[in-house]
Amino acid sequence: MSPYNMNWLKYLSENDTIITYLFVGQVSSRLKCRICHTLSVNYEAFSILSLPIPNVVTCNIMECFRQFFEEQQLDPPNQWNCVKCGIKTPSAQKITLIKMPTILIIQLARFHNNLIRNNCFIHYPLILDYRYTGVLTNSYTNNFKYELYSVVCHQGSVNNGHYSTFVYKGDKNGWYYFNDTIFKSIQTLNEIIR
Repeated sequence: MSPYNMNWLKYLSENDTIITYLFVGQVSSRLKCRICHTLSVNYEAFSILSLPIPNVVTCNIMECFRQFFEEQQLDPPNQWNCVKCGIKTPSAQKITLIKMPTILIIQLARFHNNLIRNNCFIHYPLILDYRYTGVLTNSYTNNFKYELYSVVCHQGSVNNGHYSTFVYKGDKNGWYYFNDTIFKSIQTLNEIIR
């Protein structure tokens, strides 16, 4: 049995719920020491995919996916403690999707360590076909297509703000906008993808 399967089965044995089956996926994190080339692979479960946002005015959500899965160079102060070298060393980290959840929740990481909001306008499709994100590199992933059912919007700062949401109620009922006690039917898709 492969290491990712063993890790996934162990996770399921400790988290055997309907929530896990619906909302949890798995990634692998590969760390490679740039001094001795030692490789460490860890498998981690996730329920929310927190995607970074490029520092641009506008982008497509596929660019956020690509940025998340790019190989990252870990230099001071973020170095990895290499088990072979016995010290923190310059390293490279690569995250790969192993298992996609049945229901995918994406968070757009608009706030960073400096607590300044990234207001990049992000275009996203109503149907996300993950095969075309340009980052599907592992043949073990399952679900590829996701249909958009909800968009949660935040206005404000990292310390306070207000949330509203758009919800898809099916082909018969369409999209609705909810903001506290106010709700209304959405007539055009431009209101959702704005």
